[in-house]
Amino acid sequence: MESMAEITHITTLQLERVVSLKSFWLIIAFLFLVFAFATPYEFDYTVRVPKVEDMVATAEEGTLGRKLALPFLGLFGIAVIAGKNRRRLALNGVLGVAFYFYVGLAMCSLTWAEDTVLSLRKVVVLGLIILGALGVGAKFSMSEILLYVVSTCGGVMALALGTELYQDTFLVPTQYSVYQFSGIMHPNALSCYVSCFILASLASIPKDKKRQWLYLLFIAIGFGFLALSKSRTSFASTVIVGLIIWLPTTNIKRKFIVFLAIGITACSLGLFFQDKLADKVRSTVLMGREEEGKADTLTNRVPLWNECLEYIEQRPWLGYGYDSFWTPHRVFLISQHQGWEIPHSHNGYIEMLLSLGLIGFALYLTVAVVFCKHALVHYRETGDSAHLYALGMIIWLCLEMMLEKVYMNPVFPSFVCNLMLTRYAFVKDEEYSLVMTTTLENSAADEVLAEC
Repeated sequence: MESMAEITHITTLQLERVVSLKSFWLIIAFLFLVFAFATPYEFDYTVRVPKVEDMVATAEEGTLGRKLALPFLGLFGIAVIAGKNRRRLALNGVLGVAFYFYVGLAMCSLTWAEDTVLSLRKVVVLGLIILGALGVGAKFSMSEILLYVVSTCGGVMALALGTELYQDTFLVPTQYSVYQFSGIMHPNALSCYVSCFILASLASIPKDKKRQWLYLLFIAIGFGFLALSKSRTSFASTVIVGLIIWLPTTNIKRKFIVFLAIGITACSLGLFFQDKLADKVRSTVLMGREEEGKADTLTNRVPLWNECLEYIEQRPWLGYGYDSFWTPHRVFLISQHQGWEIPHSHNGYIEMLLSLGLIGFALYLTVAVVFCKHALVHYRETGDSAHLYALGMIIWLCLEMMLEKVYMNPVFPSFVCNLMLTRYAFVKDEEYSLVMTTTLENSAADEVLAEC
């Protein structure tokens, strides 16, 4: 008779391999191309000058790549849901109900949106993203999702670096006499990919010491790119969430060594710089961007937020329709008022209030809080660090949304967050359930093995 540990290992392995290795990489390649067009990746980004007229045209007509690519993402989700080779779908408690109502409210916002056509386009994009996320969540295990995120974000980072090297713009200052790593998109947008790469690599570190070096190298490379992007929000949120993932999964000895090393380094820097310490700390916190002269207003965001709050006061409960506040007219008008090119409010919470009002905002907070509780329960029961990554990604999203839009953008980091939400809300976690069942009684394990 096999031991209980052997039964648990066998049954978990059988359910995790829903997709073959070849199909797994084909799906990843397919999804990479979808987001390359949907984002889109702009290979001339570092050599062109952004204009308000371009932002107005994008707000009015959208992008051709997005129109062509996102339907394929939705079709992929439908194909997985309609197929048999996937995990079972279910409405998972309060989280599933709250997320269902949030998406439903977004769809219903078409009835009160000022620009119905724009709102319809945004709702369709949301629906395609949710379908695609549900498809990936039903097809991949949590460990496969981590590998998917690492490979996709790593590919984007390599593509951005290759583009800058080809354009001869790598390490060349282009704005405010400060270099920011961008390559194929805005530095703040690219830094979100780097953050996802670092956090997924951290959660993927194996217990086998012989294989840990590769993931530690990934993390080091990621922080190098993150420092080059000079995105202060992403850097801070990555460090905070990284600690949330790392602390529960490491022993006390390692924690002590790491924090001791940090303390010694801080004291050494203090002694070395002495009188210049305050300037060095300020320069480090601002990541070399103090020359911009806008740090006192969070790079001019505060005046923008004040103007947006005036619009929120006019329609506080249901907003202006899902992601449809920024009509071409408002993009041009508010950009003129603020004196710089503004495609959105640079604050995810303000965006949510503008889109769906206080009701939508309350639903989102409910989803986030209940999700975090579910992720913690899953981690405590299974000890799988992938659930810590899921928890960390939603916390990362909440931190990023303080200064960026993130969630409503049809880009890969936003897709990852939707992937986590949909998997916990609508996909039955059979690996988790099976491990719990097989550790309770032998008879139940025998029945499962017989079915497999």
